[in-house]
Amino acid sequence: MDKQQLNNIDLVKQFAELTLFELWRLQCAISQLLEDPNKISLIKKSLRPGMQISYFEGSENRGILATVLEIKKSRVLVSNNEDGKRWNLPFYMLNLKHIDTNITTAPILGKFKKINFKVGDHVSWTSNVTNTEMFGKIIKLNPKYARIILSDGRQWRATYELLVPVLDGNVNEISGILIEGEVL
Repeated sequence: MDKQQLNNIDLVKQFAELTLFELWRLQCAISQLLEDPNKISLIKKSLRPGMQISYFEGSENRGILATVLEIKKSRVLVSNNEDGKRWNLPFYMLNLKHIDTNITTAPILGKFKKINFKVGDHVSWTSNVTNTEMFGKIIKLNPKYARIILSDGRQWRATYELLVPVLDGNVNEISGILIEGEVL
C-alpha cells in the first residue's frame, strides 16, 4: 500500500468520526475550492480535444476512461470509452494526475460498507432466500443495497454488510462463471 492510499484511509477514518454538521461545513468549504477559477484555468490549459483522460463517477465509485471532445467555459464534453455516451463534466471530476481512486478501509466488525465497493467488483454472499453461497458482479450501488448480476443473467440485491469481495477472481469469458477465486 502506497503513501497516497494510506492518507486516503486516514482521511476516511477521520471523516467517519465527524458529526453530520461538521461534514456539511466541510462540504461547503470543499465546494468553494472546487470552483476556484485559478485551478480550473490550469486544468483547461492542460486539456486538448482527442486527449484520453479518466474521470471519477461517484455513483459507481470508480474511475472511467474517456476522450475529450470539447473544452467549454466551465465544463468539458467527453465521450465515455466504455459505452460511447457523451457527458458534460465539471473540471473537478477529471483525474489528470492518475491518482488512485480506490479508498479501501477494513470492514467494521467484520462487515463491509458501501465505500468498499465499486461497480464492476466481483463479490460473494450467502443468500438469505436460498441459503446458498452466491457469486456475481456489482452493476449498481444503491444507498442500502448493491445490485448484482449472476453469470446466468439473474439480478439480485444484497446489503453491503452481506457482501465479501472476491479477490484474484478470473471470469471465464465464455460462460461468465467465476473461477479460481479467493474470498477475503
